[in-house]
Amino acid sequence: MKYYLTNDNFNNMADDFGSLFSDLFGGYYNNGFDRVPSVDVHEMEKAYTILADLPGFEEKDVNLNVKNHVLNLKSLKKQEEKKGEKEDKLIVNEREELEFDRSFKLPEDVDEGKIVATFKNGQLEITLPKKEAEEPKAIEIKIE
Repeated sequence: MKYYLTNDNFNNMADDFGSLFSDLFGGYYNNGFDRVPSVDVHEMEKAYTILADLPGFEEKDVNLNVKNHVLNLKSLKKQEEKKGEKEDKLIVNEREELEFDRSFKLPEDVDEGKIVATFKNGQLEITLPKKEAEEPKAIEIKIE
């Protein structure tokens, strides 16, 4: 199964900037452009599963669809502003919008009409059933 990482807001300068700081800080720097969920992809006899860690997200924040044999996992989570007193002044704001767009090219044997997903405790599990294997049919050819 091939997968693609996309982000409409991504540009090369941000990538270079993030790489620079990631190298300096041992890979722990996150500039906001490389936030994609960590996933595990498993293949079993009758299905594939994708497990995606989405801490801080809720089911309503996640959009999942299939088009042209590509599974797209996308989210935009906006932080709610805290309403305080009139004198309340924001000193530090490290919480921000979280957005990602991740796509997976599906194998030909996936039955797209039977894909199901569950979301529990910040983890999305997508089950991609395989199509029933068709037995090869012998076709008799009439000789004239």
